[in-house]
Amino acid sequence: MPDAFDVLHIEPQFVVDRSELERHHRALLAELHPSRQATAPAPAPTDALFAKQGAINAAYQQLSDPLTRAELLLTRQGLSLSSAQSPELVARIFEQRQALEQAVSIRDASAVSNCVGASRARQAQLHSALATHFPQGAAVTLRQTAEIGLILQELRYLNKLIQRGEQALDDLE
Repeated sequence: MPDAFDVLHIEPQFVVDRSELERHHRALLAELHPSRQATAPAPAPTDALFAKQGAINAAYQQLSDPLTRAELLLTRQGLSLSSAQSPELVARIFEQRQALEQAVSIRDASAVSNCVGASRARQAQLHSALATHFPQGAAVTLRQTAEIGLILQELRYLNKLIQRGEQALDDLE
């Protein structure tokens, strides 16, 4: 079964050129556009076109997200992530969540914004760390898989924390 890399005809690697990803996405959707299909000698059934368009859009969304992209790369190599958690990570998550919730409870938009900013900065660091674990063309080791798992856990948490902070900032306006 083809994965998102295969669907969009993108080289399977962690660092993906965003413009190349968008170009592949648009080109594939353009091929399936109804106006092109109307002039085709044997147009595909509408249901099949919609299914292909859905698969292309889903693949684009998956490859646009660094977490999903990393998981796809591991899956391609037959590796799976452990559900083990680091006590340090759990403590850091607790502290970050507590700081955000305290800022929200006292309606301090500046402090909420600082929490979101710090989370975004950490997110950028983790994206860079992920890129180092997926060198182009090289297989990921089991040790790297454990490290990648912890990075992905923290990134998932940071995504939720950022969403919560952004929602809080919208509510404070």
